[in-house]
Amino acid sequence: MINRDAAAAKTINCSLSNLPGSVAGLSMYRTSSTENCVDAGQVAVSAGSFSGVLPAYSITTFTGAMGTQKGALQFTSADWSSFENGAYGTNPLIIAVTRTGGSSGAVSVNFTTSNGTATAGSDYTAVSGTLNWADGDVTNKTFAVSILNDAICEGNETINLTLSSPTGGATPGTPSEAVLTIVERAGVLQYSAANFSVNENSGTATVSVKRSDGSAGAVSVDYRTIDRTATAGSDYTAVSGTLSWADGDTANKTFTVPVLDDAVYEGEETVTLAISNPTGGARLGSVYPGPMITMVDNDPAPPAGALLFGAPVYYDGRYRVMESGGSFQPNLSPVTIAVQRVGGSVGAVSVNYATGNGTATAGSDYTAVSGTLSWADGDTVSKTFTVSTLDDAVYEGDETVNLTLSNPTGGAALVPDRSADVLIIMENDTTHIVVSSQFSADKEDIAPFLTAYPSPFNPVVNFAFSAGRQGLLPSSAVKLRIYDLRGVLIKELSPKSSGQGVCRLTWDGRDCNGRPLSSQIFVVRLTAGRQVVTGKVIMMK
Repeated sequence: MINRDAAAAKTINCSLSNLPGSVAGLSMYRTSSTENCVDAGQVAVSAGSFSGVLPAYSITTFTGAMGTQKGALQFTSADWSSFENGAYGTNPLIIAVTRTGGSSGAVSVNFTTSNGTATAGSDYTAVSGTLNWADGDVTNKTFAVSILNDAICEGNETINLTLSSPTGGATPGTPSEAVLTIVERAGVLQYSAANFSVNENSGTATVSVKRSDGSAGAVSVDYRTIDRTATAGSDYTAVSGTLSWADGDTANKTFTVPVLDDAVYEGEETVTLAISNPTGGARLGSVYPGPMITMVDNDPAPPAGALLFGAPVYYDGRYRVMESGGSFQPNLSPVTIAVQRVGGSVGAVSVNYATGNGTATAGSDYTAVSGTLSWADGDTVSKTFTVSTLDDAVYEGDETVNLTLSNPTGGAALVPDRSADVLIIMENDTTHIVVSSQFSADKEDIAPFLTAYPSPFNPVVNFAFSAGRQGLLPSSAVKLRIYDLRGVLIKELSPKSSGQGVCRLTWDGRDCNGRPLSSQIFVVRLTAGRQVVTGKVIMMK
């Protein structure tokens, strides 16, 4: 038996090394103030004809109730990793050490870092010290390792982490050695500026994309242009393609957009620039609603000026408003529509405005408005009118209202392709999302469905969907992808299984890098084998 004192015995099974003769069972008692039963000099034994203190022998294994234990000290993981200092790294990295298997008495352990393939002073800051636990304390203790950023592509590098010299009777646990890997980032790809300005008669606009915050490996990204207030074919030539960087390459890459000159004054016009599909581990920079090309008109403006609809912040130059109003960025209901006077300010001018049915119906989806906007001599301040939406409980999808300007006075002119616009009323009712035109079914398939709730959401949205005929599709064939309105993939979700019944997934409104997103519209695309379902969800913060 082993005692905390001579009167309180607890029975254990144990084996001793190097004992003379055959010993089938032992009675043991503690002979010093220590409570650790590993030092033979502190243990007395008796067995048959043999008894006495055995300073030369030690207990090697034991089972049963040992009374109080000191515990083992070890890393919580054998493998740690951190990016070099930058937007996506955690720096310094916090390393955790745990106490397991006991909590009796005060204990401590030393920690230290040492070079693996990384070098202290240039890749990381060396640290060492002691971690301490009080009697009864089992809380994890931590130390920090700072990673040093540099401009050199070195590939992944390693730092050795070591625990040593436990005190107070604690023992080394497993792992007592660990490796911290410094991950060389592939980089962030984004346009080098928010706006590229060019004269209408310059012929081309040169656009550059930069690679920052890492250069490991070969990477690429796709680019394309999207109409904003300019129109492809009459104001510029649409382009798309792929830009590539070699391993270690951080030079900006460029492409050109042909600009088409005309003899009509239109004011400044803009083209949205989009990038998508980064490869090689690169990430996309987050810019919403997106960089753009601004084409400055070189044609003379009429003295009285030209009148046109202002440009909303959306990438496609369209006004948007929630069916139910609310705090959706950027427009509430009623939505404010701006009309600008540009290029001249001589004399008093005016213009008529009106709404008209697109796919939305006046009286049930919105309130029709019309009127006149006026500017005094020398006045170039934008004038506005508002359009109110009408909420209902019927799912109709997004609907459109036509906006028009007409009958300018005072010698003002209308900009030909900017005197008409569209207001999009965004659906807020929840229902099954309509199956897209890409869906095709045969006798082996059934039409899937996809429901998102709540919509609008903040901060979590739930998806419920079927994945086709039960039992035919493995979970690997079912993907739920979430895109922003630029077509950039934000997040990909996969169910753990796609068997019989309804599958459910939850999205927390964060992108693939864990960054929270702002209020906006997202396109949801469910792919189940050959079947595709698309729809939209709205985040409102």
